[in-house]
Order: sequence, then structure tokens, then C-alpha cells
Amino acid sequence: LLQQFFYITITSTEKIDSWTISGIEEVLRKNATLLELNFRDLMPSLYVAITGSKQSLPIFRSMHFIGKNLTRERLKNALSTIGNPTKKEKKAWDKLTE
Repeated sequence: LLQQFFYITITSTEKIDSWTISGIEEVLRKNATLLELNFRDLMPSLYVAITGSKQSLPIFRSMHFIGKNLTRERLKNALSTIGNPTKKEKKAWDKLTE
């Protein structure tokens, strides 16, 4: 499910027009809810993906600070590390966010 969360977050953050802390938080929480995941359980993996550490500045602030492009690049790297989804998985997951 972490793979699915990262993939959906990469695609959904692309659509954020105004890269604000509240906008980032809204998208991440929405994605967790969509996948029926506890957002708190995702936090350690999200921290490592974005900051390289299990603890750091607040995650939404960190993502805002490093910017949209670097945030997405770090999520892509994390996804690559845990295993990129297949084309079939991507297609199914894309339908969830339509």
C-alpha cells in the first residue's frame, strides 16, 4: 500500500496549482483516506522519502520548503526504491484519482 500511496501522491501533487502547506496537507490526507490508510502510519516512510530521516521539520513544511519539483523527485526515488508499479497497477490507481 505504501507503493500505491507514493504513486498516487506523485500524480496528485502534480495537479496542485498553489504549492502551500495547507494544499499539500489536504492532498496527502485525501490520498490516505482514499486508500483507507491511517495517515499517521504513513508518516515515518514519508519523512524518510522527503527528508532522508525518520524525524525532521514538520513534513508539510519540509515539502513546501524544498518545492514541488524536488518533493515529487524524492517521492519518485522512494517509489523506485520500494518498486515501481506495473502498467496495470498504474492504470488501476489512476482511475482512483479521477
